[in-house]
Amino acid sequence: MIEKRLLELPDEISKTRIKLLDMDQWLGKEREKMENWIVEQTINITNAKDEKGKAVYSNETKRKSELAYRKQTSTTYQTLESNYRKLEREIEIKKIELDKLYNEQKNLRAICRLEGGLDG
Repeated sequence: MIEKRLLELPDEISKTRIKLLDMDQWLGKEREKMENWIVEQTINITNAKDEKGKAVYSNETKRKSELAYRKQTSTTYQTLESNYRKLEREIEIKKIELDKLYNEQKNLRAICRLEGGLDG
């Protein structure tokens, strides 16, 4: 049973690492969507003019406050951020699963050594 499991673990570890790689790439795409939304809003805020042609958000503090407000009130941004956070959590869970597989492999090897079934 131990030998069979030791032979299965490399494939499981490899598949888990590939899944993590895919998830990291997906996370990068989600981060890019959020950054693009922020850039678009920043441009809109910076270019906003009142009826007299003066900047609506005339200083950095006002622009930052408006961006923060838009983040809080935008369902688009909230969805992007929620998706990003969920994916971050899934990645952390997958890393824990990978650590578990490595630990299992290490423990099974140690058991085999103790039983004399594997050379160090």
